Amino acid sequence: MGEFKGQIYLIDILVSLLVMSIVVALAVSFSAVEVKNSEDTTLRNDMLTSGLSGIELLIGSPGVPSDWEGGGGLAAGVSSIGLAKRIGGVTYRNDLDTAKLDAFVAMPYNASKAMMGMGGSSDYYFTITDGNGALLASKGTDAPEAGNVYAFTRYCTWNGTSVIVGLKVYGIY
Repeated sequence: MGEFKGQIYLIDILVSLLVMSIVVALAVSFSAVEVKNSEDTTLRNDMLTSGLSGIELLIGSPGVPSDWEGGGGLAAGVSSIGLAKRIGGVTYRNDLDTAKLDAFVAMPYNASKAMMGMGGSSDYYFTITDGNGALLASKGTDAPEAGNVYAFTRYCTWNGTSVIVGLKVYGIY
């Protein structure tokens, strides 16, 4: 019996190293999953924040400066865009200005995205529809089937009629 004593200790060490390796591998894989989940949550929160602030900025503000549409939104000094009417120093929230809307739709997509404060990892699709669902104006590309999509809807007035303003913010990751 005495001659097998060293082999038993060697087998014990090998088994314990195998078990320890499995435990370490599982811990590393679980931590990688948690890091990925955390990154996904951060991206979704960024998209949600971008969408909420984007829709409120567009319909509730005339932009900064309030006559930004004169330069197509690309003039120096324009820090944000908005579609709300401003007459005599008074902003009419949820009442859309046609000249601002035309300038917004004509603006290059990436410029409009930057002026709405949206990050590079998300995209948007802006729409204005009438009460029957007919598309009156749009900007961007509709969200694909896959990915994360946040849709925001507001009721506004445009040219004296009620319209539905929609903003979809989406990202594929």
